[in-house]
Amino acid sequence: MKNYLKLPIISIIFIFLFLTSCSTKPNEKTSSSESLVSSQAPQSSAAISVSSQSSAASNPTSSFTITPSQPTIKPTTKHIICIDPGHQELVDTSTEAIAPNSSIMKMKNPGGAEGVKTKIPEYKLNMIVGQKLNIKLSNLGYEVIMTRTDNKANISNITRAQVANNAKADLFLRIHADSVDNGSSVNGVHILIPGDEYIKDKYLIIESKKIASILLDSFVQSTQANSRGLDVRNDMTGFNWCKTPMVLIEMGFLSNPDEDVKLNTDEYQNKIVTGITNGINKYFNQ
Repeated sequence: MKNYLKLPIISIIFIFLFLTSCSTKPNEKTSSSESLVSSQAPQSSAAISVSSQSSAASNPTSSFTITPSQPTIKPTTKHIICIDPGHQELVDTSTEAIAPNSSIMKMKNPGGAEGVKTKIPEYKLNMIVGQKLNIKLSNLGYEVIMTRTDNKANISNITRAQVANNAKADLFLRIHADSVDNGSSVNGVHILIPGDEYIKDKYLIIESKKIASILLDSFVQSTQANSRGLDVRNDMTGFNWCKTPMVLIEMGFLSNPDEDVKLNTDEYQNKIVTGITNGINKYFNQ
């Protein structure tokens, strides 16, 4: 009986082992297949990453996102403003032609005015306001060119106009302060604009007057200064050599003791800068 049973038991064991071996092979293949997919997944992810980087490189704006630290100003054509802080420390009595092809000569750089009470020279005031405007306009996205950044510079009025011309400026903005003899009560702001005696480009005449009107209104609104209007001038060398719209702002009178003190305060200077900036924005956005 025992010998008789051994054979079937051995056969059953053999069959069982055979079936077990056959049934594990598909499982091993499945496991191998999952391993392949798993190893390919990171490769696919890497490929996507590279593809995105390649796309961003070919189109930089595709990866641009606005964050709180970035400017909120919409990208526009950048306007070029040439700021000319009037006068300088050095008085240059040599002369230059008042206009192209003119035989009339004018002093290259007279000394400018001086505060009747503060004794602060005009060229210093002009530079302070000019630099404040530079910062303000640059922060708003304008491209700013300064005719001078040093009070010791020696730059003629022709050269100042040529700085604006070479920069292809959209506006030549000249910053000055006024003074009159025996006129301590005279006060207020006025803006000089070019006449057509030497300048024959009607566009320059029209646009200069247009922006001057806007600037005068915004200056007065910001500072509450007395408006003395616009003055047409044909005798300004810096105008006659310029090939871009131009204005010369006389911010106030240094011959008036009260206005002299006010012009040389940080608070009033900031109001001036705000008024001029608002006017420039209005002109270029109309």
